[in-house]
Parts: sequence; C-alpha cells; structure tokens
Amino acid sequence: MKPDFPFDVQLARRVLLHFSATEFQRLAVLLIESGYEASELHELAWEPFSSMHESQSLFDAAARRIGLALPTRQEAVQILLYHYATRITGGESTPHDELHRLMKEVYWTEVSIHQSSVFVGDSYDMQHFIGAYWSYEDMMDSPNVIGFNGLYGDAAIKAFDEHVRLTAAEWLTRHPEPPRIQI
Repeated sequence: MKPDFPFDVQLARRVLLHFSATEFQRLAVLLIESGYEASELHELAWEPFSSMHESQSLFDAAARRIGLALPTRQEAVQILLYHYATRITGGESTPHDELHRLMKEVYWTEVSIHQSSVFVGDSYDMQHFIGAYWSYEDMMDSPNVIGFNGLYGDAAIKAFDEHVRLTAAEWLTRHPEPPRIQI
C-alpha cells in the first residue's frame, strides 16, 4: 500500500484532523507492512470497525505498544507547514491547491485559534501563505478586476504562482526541516 503522504505527515495530520476509521485502517496496514507488530494494529487493519472513536483508540493503543510517539500539536503544525511549502516549491500541484490544503489542515484547525502578534498566522510565520491564499481567492472571484503585477485573469494567476513558489522557498530557508518520523 503506497501512502498518500510521508508517514510523519500522516501522523501530523492525525494529530490535527479528525481521521475517519478508514484513514486509521490505512495507517495500521502501513505499519504492519513496515514490520510493526501489535494486536491492535491487526484488529484495526483486518477486523470490521464500528466507529472513528474505536479506530482511534485502537491506533493510539498500538502506537503506545510499538513506541510510536505522536507529534505535539505545535510539532504537527511545523511538519505540515514544511510539507506544504516543499510541495509548493516542487511544483507537485498548483500553489493554490497546496495553500487550500494548508489552510484546511493547519490554519483552520490550529493556527486560527491562537493569538497573532501583528499579522494573522504570524505565530508560525505563515502570514504570507494566508495572504496568498486569500489573494488567489480574490483573483479567481474577480479575474478582470483583481490582478497581480498589472496582469489579470490566467496571466495573473500564473505570475502569482511563481511569486508564491518564491515565498515558499524563502519560508523554507528560514525554517529547518522538522525531525522526520520514519517507519
């Protein structure tokens, strides 16, 4: 089973998001395929489950049994910020799509509930990502009115994509890669 995300990103998502029973099952199968053994993993991977809560309890019990420490919420934010900034610079998809995921998984679930110093999201130095997300939304809602560097419509979006890639690259130079959780 090829994971959708690197394992440390999956664990960070586990900490910040409400996982479905299926997502816990995928993690259990991945751990089993990686050589980890715990009865809870096998139960989660192969037995029918009735609820997300039951799946989460089984996964957390298995994690404790095999010595797998989940990241803290702060560490999870850093892992996901680094992941999405890397994806933006790598061009794996559009910067807007990656910012949408970043906002959904990091900003709305964790960062938005904390006090900012000056700019929204500055507690994690993600204020430029937040601003870029809303700029994309504005350009897409009003492509003939709101542009970037004198360009409008698709040309503005393409130019802004490059600007956001540079912004992500600058963010990556300011922030070291978080410790990787390997399986």
